[in-house]
Amino acid sequence: MALILWGSITLLSDYIVLNSKKARIVLEGEPKIVIKNGKMMEDVMRKTKLDIDSINSLLRQKNIFSILDVRYAILEVNGELSVVKKEESQFPQKRISICQYLIK
Repeated sequence: MALILWGSITLLSDYIVLNSKKARIVLEGEPKIVIKNGKMMEDVMRKTKLDIDSINSLLRQKNIFSILDVRYAILEVNGELSVVKKEESQFPQKRISICQYLIK
């Protein structure tokens, strides 16, 4: 009896989540912006119970070592961090000094 009840609750909740956006937000949550233009959104971090060390760890997994290089960081529903880098840090360029320019 318990197995039948558990299975029917699971199927019912899956059906509701697939057909209702409001139910999906309530049951599964929604993505949250935790970094915006290089600044941490402290109120969102408090609500999601994240600290600076865990954000830095997630950023390092994406090969980003400074919060200042991030335009947006979005904490997804599944716990992963999606990151949009700032344009100047997306494509590192070799900078030539004035002395090297004059020598050429």
